Amino acid sequence: MLFELISFIQSGRIVVNHNQIVNFTDNLSHNNMKTTESPTGHIEKAQADAHFFELMIDRISHLPPNFAVFKKTMRSRISVFWRKHMISELLHEENFLIRHTDISTVRDGTFIMFISGGIEQSALLSGQNDGSFFARNVIDLSENEFISGQGIIHPEPGDPIYEINSRYTGAEATAAINVIKKSALFERYEVYQDEILEFVRNTFAPAYILYLKNTDALHNIFIPIQQRFRIGRFSIRDKWENINTKRFRDMLDRLITDEYVTYMGYLPHGTRIKPVFYSLGTETHLETDMNLKKEPFLYSSNCGGNIKLHRVKGETKYFLVDAGSSYKGNGVNARIDEAQYVSESLNSLYPEHRFIPVEGRGAIGSHGTF
Repeated sequence: MLFELISFIQSGRIVVNHNQIVNFTDNLSHNNMKTTESPTGHIEKAQADAHFFELMIDRISHLPPNFAVFKKTMRSRISVFWRKHMISELLHEENFLIRHTDISTVRDGTFIMFISGGIEQSALLSGQNDGSFFARNVIDLSENEFISGQGIIHPEPGDPIYEINSRYTGAEATAAINVIKKSALFERYEVYQDEILEFVRNTFAPAYILYLKNTDALHNIFIPIQQRFRIGRFSIRDKWENINTKRFRDMLDRLITDEYVTYMGYLPHGTRIKPVFYSLGTETHLETDMNLKKEPFLYSSNCGGNIKLHRVKGETKYFLVDAGSSYKGNGVNARIDEAQYVSESLNSLYPEHRFIPVEGRGAIGSHGTF
């Protein structure tokens, strides 16, 4: 199908119909998904598809003007697939991404894109501390998904980090914010407008917003906004506790060895109510609890601490758990029996994992936020 479609375009014979375009790009996306299980395969596939994408767009641009509908359909269908490799796409934009081989050379407050475990992500680099790199508002570019409000980046030596060459200053910033303000989503949710703008300024670079606007791909902005505030398509339709339990599991599943998250929790102490654990990544316990209070949850948190992925054996993950929040707890003096109750509650919610209690703040090591 690939060579057939290219040969039609190269020859100038317009015999490709809409169904052929749909079938071709659907097959392309399906075949690509088979390679994403391997990070190396993912990158190699992206590089191969970059060459194909350039060829395809170049040939389409030489079609007669009266075939504008054909070109628009092809671009639209290809873009659905191509957004799986956003970094590769943006590398073709002049002066858009600046490559760094050492993340320590990137200034705090810079918008970055990077590949972690074969998954393309973006974030705002917020701080560095003795080899740990802290990021805000991490987005999974491959799945167009808001991951967490705070996170820690663990690049391997030589892993490229891409700085987005754009900041919130000047006309570009004004134009980008106006794109958000003029959106139907922004106008519909007036109560969230200030928070949405604050989230956007700390998540998406102005140039990135304008690029997505020019390529008819602003859903890459508005879907994470809806996920973050649980509005629009992602408004709560199920019991909040069930949604949060799944969200917390997903956050644990994303951790790599020695990476941790902070949490606030509600332990029911003998009632029939299920325990609740809530996290914003590595955000402070105070900030995490303030956000929990905004959720449709009927109770107040009564514990807090940290959870770190200790090791993986087969399909089982082993986590260290402490109850060492200074905000709601005894901090470094937290007893192991307090952590034991937390770990038992976690085991009841996530029996596929193992949670090992530790005293004090034993689940974070020497660096973290409290």
